[in-house]
Amino acid sequence: MALERDIYQVFSDIVGPENITDEPVILDSYTFNWLVEFHPGPGPGKYMDHQPEAVLLPAGVEEVAHVCGNCHTSTQGYFEKSGHYESLASKGTPRCIDCHAYHDILYPTMALYDGTEKYHCGHCHNINHKDYIMGQDIKSAFITSEKRVDEVWEKTIEIEINPGLDVIDEKDQLEGARRLILEAVPVSHTMDLEEITVYTNEVLDVAQKVEDSIDTRQEEFITRKKGLFATLVILIIIIGSLLYKRWVMQLELDIDSDLE
Repeated sequence: MALERDIYQVFSDIVGPENITDEPVILDSYTFNWLVEFHPGPGPGKYMDHQPEAVLLPAGVEEVAHVCGNCHTSTQGYFEKSGHYESLASKGTPRCIDCHAYHDILYPTMALYDGTEKYHCGHCHNINHKDYIMGQDIKSAFITSEKRVDEVWEKTIEIEINPGLDVIDEKDQLEGARRLILEAVPVSHTMDLEEITVYTNEVLDVAQKVEDSIDTRQEEFITRKKGLFATLVILIIIIGSLLYKRWVMQLELDIDSDLE
């Protein structure tokens, strides 16, 4: 159902005729389900169920950041704290699409920090420039914290399997650390290493506390196991001694009986 022309005209008068459209091709592009590529099996259809009756368009590509920010509000807020945003205001770059592409949305992986190809940091920054180097430091902070959580997670799973300790609390803490890393991803748009490492350092602290906890519990388990083994050995010695003493007493009684 098309938008009534008088309503369409009201919007057109507000934003300008160049900033609103009901062209079928444009409406289709806004209806296309870009998430479909992330579902290799049965999943969402190619197009969403409801097509807009009209679309309000940005006045130009310099406004793309604000369009994306309609949904990615926290990310936009962090981006506006960055030197990138200052550059956008003065030079028109970088826009969201300069790092994440336009319709072929690039997921923000650590790979974006490396290389000189399009959409990567080195495409705009000389690899010897301080801004590129800071990007490498940010990448390192993420990778170090992720790797540390993975290491402690594997260690936690090992003692869950053998010797079979209950590690639910430790696993919950590590899952919380993973969530902190995810929370730090939009913060990375500030390009503020100090603000980002507030999150990654907390992740490292959590991982260390969990590792200390499982090490202590494992040592306590080994100590108890050794104590149990020592107790068992002592019991065996005592029982063996009692049996031997009983055998000696019985032997003496038998000899006395034979002598009589």
